[in-house]
Amino acid sequence: MTPIREELGNQNLRSYVMPWFEQNWSIFAPNPRRTAVTLEVRALVEDETGERSTTEWVDLVEIEDQIVAGNPLGTRTSKITRRLADRMHSARANLNDDQVEWLDANYVETPVETLRSRLLDVEGGTGEHHVDRYMQADHAAVWIATAVAEHLHQEQIIHVQYRTSTRPAPGWAVREERDLDDQNRNYRDYGWRSPADLAENELELFEHYLQGLEASS
Repeated sequence: MTPIREELGNQNLRSYVMPWFEQNWSIFAPNPRRTAVTLEVRALVEDETGERSTTEWVDLVEIEDQIVAGNPLGTRTSKITRRLADRMHSARANLNDDQVEWLDANYVETPVETLRSRLLDVEGGTGEHHVDRYMQADHAAVWIATAVAEHLHQEQIIHVQYRTSTRPAPGWAVREERDLDDQNRNYRDYGWRSPADLAENELELFEHYLQGLEASS
């Protein structure tokens, strides 16, 4: 405990430091990422004639990389899907095989809240902490997928879907022969979800991010 911390108190000091002056130990001992992640989204849309079609997958992490490339002052929102994919993979890794099978189910007629109950009901499955971590990530992914679909497509959004993947970075010994694009993606699939019910002001708050995606796509 330092004299400054004793005088101000942990909470007051934290409110001043976070988030603008946060320092992570990695800035002193950098540890480059060894795995590249993606978060892709798509939607089932319906046009004015009632015809439905499935849009192409949009790789949000790849687009975010284009936003931050060469920009030393990139915003925190330019990293949201990479961080979300990391959190989702971490939560998923703590679920057992039977629980993971439920993640690939569709929750369009059935409320997605049912997924939480199903995960908790799996015999021998992980407890509430890891289940709730996944459910929070699922909620965020559906929110983002819906916002992206609303921004990119004029048709009515019927369902949305996301998927994630990982690719190991090539080893140092083969750096001259292989790069990240040569690595196979290990996909993790998730079912269709009902779109999030987004208010206009929520979409407006997200508009800057969406415009950045559109400009870089």
